[in-house]
Amino acid sequence: MFDRNINLTFISVLLNAILLKLILPLTQSGLLTYIAVYLLSYLLPILLVGFSTRKADADKRVSMFKIGRESTSVCAEIFIILTVISTALGYLFPADIVQYELSPANFAIAGITAPILEEIFWRGTVFKKLSLYGTSQAMIISSLLFGMFHNGTAGLIYAFIAGMLYSYLYVRTGSVLPCVLLHIINNTLSLISINYKWIILAAAACAVLIIITTHITRHRSNSDNNEAAYVPMSYTVIASPILYFSIIVLILIRTTVS
Repeated sequence: MFDRNINLTFISVLLNAILLKLILPLTQSGLLTYIAVYLLSYLLPILLVGFSTRKADADKRVSMFKIGRESTSVCAEIFIILTVISTALGYLFPADIVQYELSPANFAIAGITAPILEEIFWRGTVFKKLSLYGTSQAMIISSLLFGMFHNGTAGLIYAFIAGMLYSYLYVRTGSVLPCVLLHIINNTLSLISINYKWIILAAAACAVLIIITTHITRHRSNSDNNEAAYVPMSYTVIASPILYFSIIVLILIRTTVS
């Protein structure tokens, strides 16, 4: 019942939480030390799990870095959904909204580095591993854990929904690259919109045009090839004691940090 691969996946989440939430805040000695610990917070868990899949699931293998013609439209649709949700949460939980300074360091870390590492880890590693035992439960569990890494009620809700949508994008396109690009766009626009509020509206308008154009020009003959393969439901994931231990640890970390 207790699958080794599943337990290793949840242990990697715990390792990421310990390094990112407990060790990283203690590194105040310099920028290089901070960057080194931040990178290790993701690289070590990724190496722990690896990107391998079971031979029995070879038919469900997907490329880590590829992008198809359909990716642009799906990304645009998800971007609009996340923009609406982010705006709504801003009104519902104004105290949870953190305004970051638009600086080169924040742009490099929050706008570029964080989306790349988070998507490779959460979608390309955690979700991919859990999805071998059922796509739906993998989306929910990985997104819940992803949400618990974010501060505040608004951060948890937004990250959970974003994690679900990024997981859907990963399944739909068969690649982590669209998730990375969309995550970079979301984070970068959030930073820029601090000083230029109109940028979000302009980006949303462009997304609408992309969706309309793509739907008009889409080739119906390719629709059958884009259907996700059915993955039998398995209770191996939710039976793992490491999952519940991870949730308890993350709750304690959120309580302590906040």
